[in-house]
Amino acid sequence: MDLSHRQFLKAMALLLAAPAVLGARVARALDRNKKGFDARSPKDALEAINAATAAESKSILLRVPDIAADGEQVEVLVASKIPNTELISLLVHSNIQPLALSVAILAGAEPSFSTVLHLRKTSVVTAVVQAGGKTYRVAREVKVATALQCDRAT
Repeated sequence: MDLSHRQFLKAMALLLAAPAVLGARVARALDRNKKGFDARSPKDALEAINAATAAESKSILLRVPDIAADGEQVEVLVASKIPNTELISLLVHSNIQPLALSVAILAGAEPSFSTVLHLRKTSVVTAVVQAGGKTYRVAREVKVATALQCDRAT
């Protein structure tokens, strides 16, 4: 591929400007949810992300295991069937900082993702969806098996 001097300079300018532009976007996103990520209780985290009065919804799929053998890696799948989903957040109620993550959904993108969460102990996991200026939620309990609990079961 032959690049002219002008094309090369444009490409270099874009590469040099990208970190500044992306860095500003990341900083704004972190700043927007800073209060939520700093919250020390599920109630405070829900209030920080404007979801304290979120309605229960059957249009949110939250797939978590009933029992997790290892709380270090708990696989989670979240999908929203709610039109115009803008943001999906996950909370782990027993963690010191319950708000685990928030994922912005771009217009036209499928509102679903999978991730791995860390659970300190048996906990409720809540998915919160923001769509069309309203908030919705669904919650599931995940029991974390420890060596002591496994020994007692046998």
